[in-house]
Amino acid sequence: MTPLRSWSGPQRLLAALFVLGLCAGWAVALLNIHDKSTDSGRLPFSMVSVIDRYRGEGWTEGAAGEGAMSYSHLIDITHVHAFSIPMLLLLAGGLFTLTGASDPLKRWVLAASFADHWANMGSLWAIRYGPQPRLWAIVLMVSGILMTVGFVVMAFFTLRDLLCDRTEAK
Repeated sequence: MTPLRSWSGPQRLLAALFVLGLCAGWAVALLNIHDKSTDSGRLPFSMVSVIDRYRGEGWTEGAAGEGAMSYSHLIDITHVHAFSIPMLLLLAGGLFTLTGASDPLKRWVLAASFADHWANMGSLWAIRYGPQPRLWAIVLMVSGILMTVGFVVMAFFTLRDLLCDRTEAK
């Protein structure tokens, strides 16, 4: 495949605008998470706000609390994210593979980003229905942070190669 640095000007512009659009979408997703996590008046991104969102307020280890997320709502969230996040990672990751970043870095970032997505999706269900909701809330938050770091790394290297010098990548 042809490295990004050797693409024509219009190709580079198109790809850079696309990646910037993905970045804007990711930023809005983070804003949405912040907005939803402050609904209960708790600190945003806290373990308690995460558990309350899925398990409901007043939950106990064995039971859901008031306002717990319904099975149907959880299916809606999972359905959308099970399709959209892998597509986003495929597109961002596909461009990332054409950058001058080292192959070991590419392998680690791509594998970790997809693994973080799977951990993130599974932890939603585990918080709502499984034992140890505190543990799964930590898994949800850490996997979300790591997936974001992976996306930022992909976007950084891709934009660097698209917007910087036009020399052939080595």
